[in-house]
Amino acid sequence: MAVDRVDPNVAAGILGELCPDVNARRSWARYALQSVGIAGSISANSWEITLFPHGVRLNVGQVAVLELWPGVAVFYCCAPVPIEPSKDLQRQKDWLGYRAVKAETERWRVDVHALPRVPPRLVEKHLELVRLAALGKKASPFRAAHSPGVFTYLEELASDAELERQPALPDDKPVAIHDICVYAIRRADALDEGWRQGGAFSFTEGKSWTRAAKELAAAKRTGAVLPIVFADACGTNHLIFRAQIDDVHLPSRGRKAQTRIVASRLEKLASPPLKTELVIADTGRRIPAGHIRSYVICRTPQWLYARDVVSPQAPPEMLDLPEPGTEGRRKLVQHLIRERNRALVEEKKRSILQSTGCLACEVCGFDFHQHYGTLGHGFCEVHHLLALCDASSEVQTKLEDLAVVCANCHRVIHRGGEARELATVRAALRHP
Repeated sequence: MAVDRVDPNVAAGILGELCPDVNARRSWARYALQSVGIAGSISANSWEITLFPHGVRLNVGQVAVLELWPGVAVFYCCAPVPIEPSKDLQRQKDWLGYRAVKAETERWRVDVHALPRVPPRLVEKHLELVRLAALGKKASPFRAAHSPGVFTYLEELASDAELERQPALPDDKPVAIHDICVYAIRRADALDEGWRQGGAFSFTEGKSWTRAAKELAAAKRTGAVLPIVFADACGTNHLIFRAQIDDVHLPSRGRKAQTRIVASRLEKLASPPLKTELVIADTGRRIPAGHIRSYVICRTPQWLYARDVVSPQAPPEMLDLPEPGTEGRRKLVQHLIRERNRALVEEKKRSILQSTGCLACEVCGFDFHQHYGTLGHGFCEVHHLLALCDASSEVQTKLEDLAVVCANCHRVIHRGGEARELATVRAALRHP
């Protein structure tokens, strides 16, 4: 039986029958929009969502990645997903995987009532598959079956004003939260220092935060706070801190833009969400995964103050757990962002090999091929001489802006969150 795939009211009716609980339905919408945001950042045509009389399916590239059927949602994930199955989360053991993404996969059935509590590891593995699927085929062969009414309904559901009622802030925070928040990026070590020193801090930005100043004035008129969320400037995938803006000092007329922001109540998020969960206020679209600009005005999400936070007095072993968004996780993201243009990295390697015949570290001279033979041939790390985490916008990287280094020297270069000069590290090197 055919369905109207354009009318969002039809989509609302079918999804309401598939998942009667509105909070669970909103959770599924959030997962779907998050997946679309990641796939769309790789290729706008890589995804499509199809409405059936008794179900909904999101396809990315050549494969299905997320489904909703009566009483159950289906997540397709990269294997292995490090969680234990339960009565609400069932692994499909007979699933062999998708050859199209060249990775082993698993299929998980989640009862709809458990959608608001899907483990972060499952979502992480699901989004990993979404990325691989979009990279594998950047034009979905199923676009003819796309149902724009579903996408419209999901966006409306995610931003529904009635469902975006803000919870009361914990402790002595004001009850009201402004419906607009600010997204910004700062170095994680600077944020961490402000957090450990009581949560009050200030910083400057090389642009005029005029809109933020207007929103702060509007928030104060209603007795609300203006939230600000931060991603690590060296790895912007996750939102790692939240705070409230107390004052915005705009630059004087005629002077170079230099805004000073005063904030307080800086809190570290225990389970950092992806920045792609934020919705840009003016466009209603999610922040793309590849977005690295330092300042965006967004809608305040319902989950912002429902997220658990870490106490600065927490023991170190609690802060080092290998969960998404921990410091170790951010180091991994930082590394991937610094080498995000794989074609440029490979071109740098080819250039050095052609000119020198080897890939020797430019600091210590270590050559993986010389020490490991065939296993180390063509292997090295590539370091950005111009730190990307200090850039306020996208940059054009040339081959001369890159350096070949070994893993040890690369770690020392960035030890403590810095980006040391190669000459400095070379001078510190002690030869036996």
